[in-house]
Amino acid sequence: MDERVTKPTIETVLERMNEMEQRLGERIEASVSASEHRMTERIEASVAASEQRTAARINKLEDELGTRLDRLESLTYSTRADFLDLRLKLREHLPALH
Repeated sequence: MDERVTKPTIETVLERMNEMEQRLGERIEASVSASEHRMTERIEASVAASEQRTAARINKLEDELGTRLDRLESLTYSTRADFLDLRLKLREHLPALH
């Protein structure tokens, strides 16, 4: 075979192989980028949902704590009133303790 005829053919094949490699690389890069984007969206959605659940739980705990503190405050006032009443009765019944 004549070298002048085969050389352009080999160069053409190599050029086509390089073009195929470049197109394949671009397709792979696009696919990886799209997968990365979908994964990022899923992670962000999952984190947002987790934050909402956590916020709801914290709000519920704050409400429960507020209710319990209100009850404790009420009990404290009631106990103080009972104590003052007892003290008054003791003073009435035991005048020497004033």
